Amino acid sequence: MLTTGEVITASVKVLSECNKVLELGLFALDLTKTVSHEDFQQMQATHLGQVTPFLREHWPASIKNLVRTSFKDIGKGWFNVRETREDVYGESKLQRFFRMVALRMQDSVVFMAEASLTGFADLIVERCEHEVTVVSAADVRLTSPAGSSGLGLFSLEIVVTEQGLAYRVPPSHYKEVVLGVYSRGVSSTLGIAQVEKYVMDQMFWSDTPMLQTIHPAEGIVPEQQARFLAAMDKAIPPAEAYLATLAQYHEYVLFDEPAFAAKYAADERPIAEMVPEVKRHLQLANEMEQIIPLRVSLGLFNVSCAAVRKLLVERHTSLANIILKRMSAAPMATSKQIMAAFGDTMRNLNKPMITIEDVAELEEYVNNLPAEMEELNQMLQGMVKEQEIIDQFEVIMSDSDFTAYYATLATPKRVDEQITLVHAKAAEKREAFAVEMQSEQDAFGKSIDRLEKLILGFDKHKSFDKVKDVAAEVRKIQAELNDAEEKRGVFNKREVIFGHEVTDYSQLAKATKAFEPYASLWLTSDKWVESRKDWFAGAFNRMEPEVMETDLAAAQRTLYKLAKTFESNQALADIVATVKAEVNEFMPNMPLITALRNPGMRDRHWQQLTEQVGKDMTQAASNSFTLTEMLELNLEQETDIVTKICDVAGKEYAIEQAMDKMEREWKGVTLEVMPYRESGTFVIRGVDVIQQMLDDQIVMTQSMSFSPFKGPFAGRINEWEKTLTLISDVIEEWIKVQRAWMYLEPIFSSDDIMRQLPTEGKRFANVDRTWRKLMAAASNESDVIAYSKTPRLLQQFQEANQMLELVHKGLAEYLETKRVAFSRFYFLSNDELLEILSQSKDPLAVQPHLKKCYEAINKLIFEPDLAMTAMISGEGETVPFTKKLYPKGGVEYWMSDVMYEMKASVRQSIIESTADYKETPRSEWVLKWPGQTLIAVSQIYWTTEVDQVLSGGGNEALHEYFPKVYEQLLALTKIVSGTVTKLQRKALGALITIDVHARDVTQALRDNGVRQVTDFAWIAQLRYALQDGHDASKVGVPGDCLVKQLDGVFGYGNEYLGCSMRLVVTPLTDRIYLTLTGALQLFLGGAPAGPAGTGKTETTKDLAKALAKQCVVFNCGPELDYLAMGKFLKGLAMSGAWACFDEFNRIDLEVLSVVAQQVSSIQQAAMSGQKRFVFEGAEIGLDPACAVFITMNPGYAGRSELPDNLKALFRPVACMVPDYALIAEIRLYSFGYTDARRLSQKMVKTFQLASEQVSSQDHYDFGMRAVNTVIQAAGNNRAANPDGVEDLLVLSALADSNRPKFLAEDMILFNAILGDLFPGFVVPTPDYTDLLDIIRDECSKACIIPTDFFLAKCIQIYEVSVLRHGFMTVGPTGGGKTLAKHVLLKAQRRLDPANNSEFGNPSYKTTKQYVLNPKSVTMGQLYGQFDENTHEWTDGIIPILYRAAVNESAEHDSTDKQWIVFDGPVDALWIESMNTVLD
Repeated sequence: MLTTGEVITASVKVLSECNKVLELGLFALDLTKTVSHEDFQQMQATHLGQVTPFLREHWPASIKNLVRTSFKDIGKGWFNVRETREDVYGESKLQRFFRMVALRMQDSVVFMAEASLTGFADLIVERCEHEVTVVSAADVRLTSPAGSSGLGLFSLEIVVTEQGLAYRVPPSHYKEVVLGVYSRGVSSTLGIAQVEKYVMDQMFWSDTPMLQTIHPAEGIVPEQQARFLAAMDKAIPPAEAYLATLAQYHEYVLFDEPAFAAKYAADERPIAEMVPEVKRHLQLANEMEQIIPLRVSLGLFNVSCAAVRKLLVERHTSLANIILKRMSAAPMATSKQIMAAFGDTMRNLNKPMITIEDVAELEEYVNNLPAEMEELNQMLQGMVKEQEIIDQFEVIMSDSDFTAYYATLATPKRVDEQITLVHAKAAEKREAFAVEMQSEQDAFGKSIDRLEKLILGFDKHKSFDKVKDVAAEVRKIQAELNDAEEKRGVFNKREVIFGHEVTDYSQLAKATKAFEPYASLWLTSDKWVESRKDWFAGAFNRMEPEVMETDLAAAQRTLYKLAKTFESNQALADIVATVKAEVNEFMPNMPLITALRNPGMRDRHWQQLTEQVGKDMTQAASNSFTLTEMLELNLEQETDIVTKICDVAGKEYAIEQAMDKMEREWKGVTLEVMPYRESGTFVIRGVDVIQQMLDDQIVMTQSMSFSPFKGPFAGRINEWEKTLTLISDVIEEWIKVQRAWMYLEPIFSSDDIMRQLPTEGKRFANVDRTWRKLMAAASNESDVIAYSKTPRLLQQFQEANQMLELVHKGLAEYLETKRVAFSRFYFLSNDELLEILSQSKDPLAVQPHLKKCYEAINKLIFEPDLAMTAMISGEGETVPFTKKLYPKGGVEYWMSDVMYEMKASVRQSIIESTADYKETPRSEWVLKWPGQTLIAVSQIYWTTEVDQVLSGGGNEALHEYFPKVYEQLLALTKIVSGTVTKLQRKALGALITIDVHARDVTQALRDNGVRQVTDFAWIAQLRYALQDGHDASKVGVPGDCLVKQLDGVFGYGNEYLGCSMRLVVTPLTDRIYLTLTGALQLFLGGAPAGPAGTGKTETTKDLAKALAKQCVVFNCGPELDYLAMGKFLKGLAMSGAWACFDEFNRIDLEVLSVVAQQVSSIQQAAMSGQKRFVFEGAEIGLDPACAVFITMNPGYAGRSELPDNLKALFRPVACMVPDYALIAEIRLYSFGYTDARRLSQKMVKTFQLASEQVSSQDHYDFGMRAVNTVIQAAGNNRAANPDGVEDLLVLSALADSNRPKFLAEDMILFNAILGDLFPGFVVPTPDYTDLLDIIRDECSKACIIPTDFFLAKCIQIYEVSVLRHGFMTVGPTGGGKTLAKHVLLKAQRRLDPANNSEFGNPSYKTTKQYVLNPKSVTMGQLYGQFDENTHEWTDGIIPILYRAAVNESAEHDSTDKQWIVFDGPVDALWIESMNTVLD
């Protein structure tokens, strides 16, 4: 082929062109600075934009042209470029030449591409090879390989987002950027056409042959890609780590400055307390500039932190300025206050001195001013100190503030100058007023002399005809005397001011006294003359008998006195006699006037008078009729008739007035209609006032209807009575509808309920429409009477009530069907059950209600497809299900499935754990399985081992076996003392409690010489075994766990119990177990009886745990009836659960008799082996494992004696004081105490000595509950200090649990007892510094003095709240009980880390309290009660509050504490039931 010159020339030229390609590169690799991802992409795109056209267009075109040029002169033959025939061309050398050209081009592109890809990967890898260690934002340690520039390739910028700090472009995005550039570079080498087609253009080509360059998925391409991606994966984490170092600043990055400013604007602390915060923020601003660099190199990345640093510096500076602004406002506020006070002072000092009184007042003010000025000067000094504090921060004052500040400083001097001026002016005025007063007093003395002369000569007036003139002169003299008396007071007062001797003006008093008889005579005479004239000539119908009688009586009294006074003055005595005679003459007319002027007189009465006296009396009602005319009628003879008719008129008038008053009272009485939640309608409230008015007025109206004087108003009375009755009926029906509607509305708002109760739903919808229409009308017409008279209103309410009764009945039947389907629903109230049913569509929403239906299931684990795979207890223990469950069908059906699966899972867990026990060391096994499984399997093996020991070697073998039991117990104690989780500690505690009993039983069997498995001492114990199919009892199926006692065999109930504690088994407990299991074997109940605190209820509950049964505890009261008990017992019979009825003998005797029949029917059915039986008229299923237990405390008053037919159904068992020492010992063992026996004896001895030596107080308790508290505290101490000295831990528990309740004098005795029992040990004092500091601050805010005693009580309340779930603060009114609690809660809220991230303490949590007064409501309202009408349970305040508190924690995952506070007096009624609630 290379034999011709043209071919050689062409080959050389092609090689030259291919060498040009080798000099190219796919990427711009000469990067001398860091670039952003946009710049990097732009640079690479620009570079590739030049290379790609060359490779795909210019380069092939150049080769095409040079080949054509080289072969243009060659004609036909081997190298004919004008060949048209494909077969000829296929055999030619020209085709081989083009194949060589293509191979050379391919090699050039491949070599160039491989070099470029390797170079690109080298660039990335070289920049990623740095070892980066991020210590902090300011400390990044970069170790670069030798020869590396250390220059980062990419620039990153940290910016602020709504979520906090973040990279503007995430570092991981750069992988995508680099990968994109790399992929585009690879793609650029593809699609390069071979030149063959373009040179041989005379031939037909079906497609364009392409150069075969590099494959994107093979060879070097994926190799180099993996290489640089791996390097980037290593380089990206330091960038993320660096961003994480800035997370500590998120609080201030996202800080709410307006809220901060508002908080400080309302902050009333002294500004000196704010100085540390200002300094802290200014220091932080400086630290931000030091700590956060502008730019930091992280190998591949150069990170810009400028925006973050700028933001944080500005943020802290801004916060400091906010505080400084608040601080600057303080001296200005003080300045305004001082200036206002000084302004008042200056105004007072500038008051004009018009009188001597003004002078004296101003002088007194000036004398009192120094004290006021001292207070203002102290404020001034405080202002100066505040300003000095602010000045240290170089805060610039505004011109107005500057002027005001220095004007305030200058004000005291101005006041002093004004005081000096006032002193001078007052002295001048005093002198002038003294001269002026002397002249006035001289004139006043002369005026008194003149008045005295007038009075002494007044007896010259002796003519009665001149009475009017004399009376006028009397009034004039009286006015002058009054004026003179006023002046006398002024002069005497001024004399005191001037320091003069007080002038005696007794002459004036004598003159006044001498004038009194004359004044009385002439004024009384004048008034009589005028009145007599008006009475006789005036209109009779305007006369006022009451006023007339008052005036006449006063005149008679005055004239009687004057007759004695003027006995020696005949002329004046005659005037007195004359007036007196006229008055006495007029008096007989008054009865007639009074009768005829009765306000009840109407036309009918005047007509009746006219008819009976025979004279026209109708004119007496006219305005022209006078008293004179009336007297001329000579009615004196007809007085009886007139009086009788007028009395009737008065009585009728009283009825009329009463009717008017009742109607007036309803004016303005409106219906108080208010919107109801988000329902879009209204409800009525405040009807008590209306009801009271109705009751009062109906009684009054009915009494009036029986009055003999109702005649004229009979129709009106009857009509009013109908109106009142209508209103009363409407209100009564209205309230009934409202109560039912408010109860049913949220129920039928649920689509689930509406779907399941279509008929009742339609009925309720009809009532709802009526209700909304009527309530809308009531909101528009709020007048009670007008609305009540709405046509058909009463009928509509009555019809609605009838319809709602049908809805209620249907709802009750519906709930009954649900309860029959899942019998545990019988233990829920209607409200709780409806709440579950209303959420049945969403199984997750039913979760919060699980604990009401199962003993210990708190939650279920749901997978995304809603498959239920495990159950979780309240303690957090998880037990997987044996299979997946799906919530199919109604909630009652899948909850039944959960119940069966719960039992199957517990059963399977016991079977698997039994097998695992043999293969796993016990120390590992106890940490591996659920707590309930541990106890059951441990008991199975203990029973089996004892059986084997007794069967194989008798009592001698027990001696050899006992050390094994003891060693196992010690091993558990060591495990629980070590590092275990809280859940494991609780499970081990319960296991140790049972294992200690097993040890004690084993020891007793050994010591008492037991040799056979049939000995009573052994078979009297609870013994566990797995049913293997050979058990003689035939109870259960193979694999079931059985529990045996004596000859009784019981199936293990497999109710999941969670990780709950177990009761310490004492000899008393054994006796109770023995009695109760004996009763169960005979299908009877048990009746533990005994004093409070002896463990009646707890032992029954613990036996239920031992047999894995659900045990429902119910507190009985006199409000229980047989229907409610029947409903409860029906649930027990169907579910196979146990019930423990606390205080059973509080139920009324009549109810107990019926309950006896109900319990008897269940027991008889169980004894006869029936699967179904008739109970209360309905056939129901029976689980014979059900049982009823009752506890009684015979010592309390108000207890019923059980009927004989009821006593026969229960095996009695007496409960006495338990063995405190044994209980304490076993519980201490369970907490990991090794010397539990000695410490338990000391604990019990402490209580014994305390009960004997301290004073007797109602609130002292040294019983089981007190012992239990100390044991629990000792357990907490052990968990907190696993390596602590055991004596010291128990001593601390005794002190902390008991000191709060002792009086001061008893505290000394108790400390002495502790000192004797624990010699050499001192109770450690916990560090509550942070809590006490906050309590003191809260006391300061509340203006309370934080005495040591008060602080101690706050701490004690905190300590007791940690130990107990119920406690009582006892003390007199005003002792600080409530206040100490409030202060403590505020302090805990402030120390909660959720509220105080900087100084918070996780030991303290925000506490939400629900406060009520238990004595302000009835027992039914407090705890709940059965409705006598519907026989349904209604929750009381306590259940509602308790449920709200639990939901707050459960549903909202709140870690806040919840306190229900009973702030009120304690009595035996409500506190007795509280015992059951707390237990």
